[in-house]
Amino acid sequence: MRRPCWSTRPAGKRNRTPQDWIKGLIGVSAEASHSGWKRNLTPQEARTAAAYATIELNGFAPYIVDLAAAHPSEVEGILGGEVSAELVVGSEYEHLPTLQNLSHADTKLKRLLVQVLETRVLGLTVRALCSGSETSILVGEVVLGALEVFLATAPDLQVIPHTEVFEIEIKEEAKLDEPSFQVDLEQMRGQFFWPANKSPAAFDYQKATVRSLMKVS
Repeated sequence: MRRPCWSTRPAGKRNRTPQDWIKGLIGVSAEASHSGWKRNLTPQEARTAAAYATIELNGFAPYIVDLAAAHPSEVEGILGGEVSAELVVGSEYEHLPTLQNLSHADTKLKRLLVQVLETRVLGLTVRALCSGSETSILVGEVVLGALEVFLATAPDLQVIPHTEVFEIEIKEEAKLDEPSFQVDLEQMRGQFFWPANKSPAAFDYQKATVRSLMKVS
């Protein structure tokens, strides 16, 4: 049986939801109305329930937050997989349901899909907030590595950090050609936008990678 997700539908039918999937969502939602339902689910059942939650109209099915609290790995696997699949074909579709639903989702659900990489140099903690995809994590590691090299030479350049913590959110953009960096000095946060599924290690992309890392540093 196909997993009831946007990415598993035939390319030409992704704007349509099969009737049996709708019936499945209704069934899971009915079960979720009972107290303690999530505790009795097997890992496979939790993944199936998470998949059905993604086909709800106007956001995820309401039970997704409780399901994520009880089965975080299973929910992360489904939602993270959908996000990665949507980023691959992002330039081909105007509507990417999981990505759009996450932008309005409960904060607890967003945090489930975020992986935090961290480094500390000269008393400054720098955190890279990654979406969880392989590309996002690799970009986060490269950004922190570049900052470690820069900050290691900071004393020679007479550069002194003026904050204790700086966070950089790594965001993959399907329609982006070149990386870009935006910074909010008041909040001590930055956003590093990276072309989706473009590895920073790719030979044909190394110049763009170096330019972007110099800007971040």
